[in-house]
Amino acid sequence: MYNGVLTLQLPTGVKIVGFADDITLVVVGESLEAVEILATEAVDAVENWMQRKKLSIAHQKTELVLISNCKVVQKAAIIVGEHAIDSKRELKHLGVMIDDRLNFNSHVDYACGKAAKAITALSRIMPNNSAISSSKRRLLASVSTSILRYASPAWATATKTRRNRVQVCSTHRLMAMRVASAYRTISSDAVCVIAGMVPIVFVLEEDKECYEARGARGARKAARVVTMAKWQHEWNTTAKGRWTHRLIPNLVEWVNRDHGEVNFHLTQFLSGHGCFKKYLHRFGHAGSPFCPECGDVEESPEHVVFECPRFTVERSEMTAICGAGIRADNIVTRMCRDEACWNAVNAAVVKIMSFLQRKWREQQMNDRRDNPGQA
Repeated sequence: MYNGVLTLQLPTGVKIVGFADDITLVVVGESLEAVEILATEAVDAVENWMQRKKLSIAHQKTELVLISNCKVVQKAAIIVGEHAIDSKRELKHLGVMIDDRLNFNSHVDYACGKAAKAITALSRIMPNNSAISSSKRRLLASVSTSILRYASPAWATATKTRRNRVQVCSTHRLMAMRVASAYRTISSDAVCVIAGMVPIVFVLEEDKECYEARGARGARKAARVVTMAKWQHEWNTTAKGRWTHRLIPNLVEWVNRDHGEVNFHLTQFLSGHGCFKKYLHRFGHAGSPFCPECGDVEESPEHVVFECPRFTVERSEMTAICGAGIRADNIVTRMCRDEACWNAVNAAVVKIMSFLQRKWREQQMNDRRDNPGQA
């Protein structure tokens, strides 16, 4: 019965679109006056049909947005029943914010705000040092990712502007940080790799490509191959996260591994952002970047895991399982190929990072005791 409204003969320049009980009238005119007249005639035609079917329009819920490329913001007004409806700068239709410039800036703001609230709620149940595995964290992260991806084929072109791209990526980065249990100082490029989460901009592009190829068998699989190639190219060319890139140069190998969970301690090693004197000195938390044991050598993740004499036992336990010759350039490759090697490296890193974290906390307590007047 309700489908009859979609077959009404409306004035030229008016198109009616329906979804469930929502009706949208798309009115195109050469002038503001023409649009207002056409819109009023079309609304009257719809309302007359409704009355004949003993239905009614919710006049107070009717909204109007005037889409125009004029530099000066234009306003329109129509009469619906006894209500005068003035045009808005934006309105929400089926969960998507449609603005008067059709650039979807408003939707990016809306989606990022909604996703950020979900991230805040999820963060309370998965702090960095919790026992929740990264795979379960990634499952929880899909909540906020789904919010960002909602109806993306309709508005994905909005991410071509730097303003929207930065905002979407910043929101996605918050969730990737929770999945990887990473420090806030980590770059977006590195945290997405460690978490195994494809950058959101590439995901939105993939969704748009799959929508355009809907009905074709294997469209998603083919699109994912293209997405991974784009991500790999960006990972190879970005100036950020170079230590992580040295450890994880091959994204397909890392993302498609069938074992291994990242955690708070392993992420510190993979990112270089952790309780290393080099990192702590960089951000003003340590007076020197040098290793207290080796003197003139910076205490970096490479130094503590592969060189520092303080961790000879942990290193020997790791190499006993992973084999000799393990180094920064091949450690992740061996971890991805052998679950026993992954577990051995993880166990060694947990011991090393726990020791460094304990020493840093002791140093902080000593500093506060020696300088009680300082914050």
